[in-house]
Amino acid sequence: MIIQEISPLEMSSLHLVYDNMSPLDEKEGHRGIFHFLEHMMGQAIKPIEHELYLNGIHDDFSTSHEYVKASFSGTAEAMEKMAVAIVRQIVFFDVNQFTEDEFESERTAVINENRDRKSDTFGATIYRALKETYGIDDADGKMEDVTAYTFDEFKKDFVRYAAHPSRIIYVGPRNVDFPDIVFSEKPIFDSIMEIIHSEPDEKDIVVKKSADARTVVLIGAEPIIGNRDFAAMTMATQMLGGDSESVLYNELRVKNGLVYSCDYTTESFRTVGITLFYTSTASENVDKVIGIARNILENPVKLLTREHFDCCKRHFGFMLKERNTMRFAGCLDLIRKGLITDSKDLLDIEYPEFLEIVPKYLSKGKIRAFAG
Repeated sequence: MIIQEISPLEMSSLHLVYDNMSPLDEKEGHRGIFHFLEHMMGQAIKPIEHELYLNGIHDDFSTSHEYVKASFSGTAEAMEKMAVAIVRQIVFFDVNQFTEDEFESERTAVINENRDRKSDTFGATIYRALKETYGIDDADGKMEDVTAYTFDEFKKDFVRYAAHPSRIIYVGPRNVDFPDIVFSEKPIFDSIMEIIHSEPDEKDIVVKKSADARTVVLIGAEPIIGNRDFAAMTMATQMLGGDSESVLYNELRVKNGLVYSCDYTTESFRTVGITLFYTSTASENVDKVIGIARNILENPVKLLTREHFDCCKRHFGFMLKERNTMRFAGCLDLIRKGLITDSKDLLDIEYPEFLEIVPKYLSKGKIRAFAG
């Protein structure tokens, strides 16, 4: 028997990050335009897409509440060959090459994507929870604003924004020299509380209600402040709602048979985090599910055992090790520099400190419930 050891390929990645295209900063009448521009950046890369494919380079364009990002990853050799061409294709793209047909086609895709998610009970209810609790608009924006957006406005905005990334992050074994680029000035991040709108606008919320299935969302009313607290709450939400060992799953599913599954997230919004738990149940069980979940989330400390904490910590240790294995492709800490993150603190949090942090965000009066 022959056993052959093959060293893993050196991986590299390239990220164009646009902090200046944060949906948190969009003004009334302009909501959803940055998400649309992200789609059109994907169209700008089309002329070299076949070459990227031949070189095994994967691309990904995304819009979050914090930034717009265009990411590319592949072997170090392929990325070294294509990195400059990729940057030039987006940053120096001639907007006159866009046709009105391309513009209208992509606009239809964005509107349909937006409508589909807002007609989904989970997405619509989570969106409503964020809107009513923190005044945060949906990152994908409003369909009315995208529908009213003109081709001429788009071309001006593409030059203004897509041509000026806040940062270009290249992670690989060797340096790559990029062409001269005029970067946008990285904005000073506002507090999430300064973004809150005075009057929630729910005209574009579409909630598809079913007689048999309802979404239940529980959201932390206090924003998570500081990386240390964010790491602790990432751990706590995993223990309370993240898997078959979680407290919520065992109470709602195993003991009472009210739900099929439970899920959670600690969402990041620049310099703060937000805790979310969500599940679905039959209409007649909504109040019971909320009551059980509240009882757990408003008095969680006694349920967060050291044994479960140690198990969860090992889980995150393996997760971070896997992330670091792809050291040239996985550069989340660089992308998130200046934003809230848990990666550097997850393994440092000890159980006594963890138990001190959790009640700041999960205790009586600090949980809001929504049913869609």
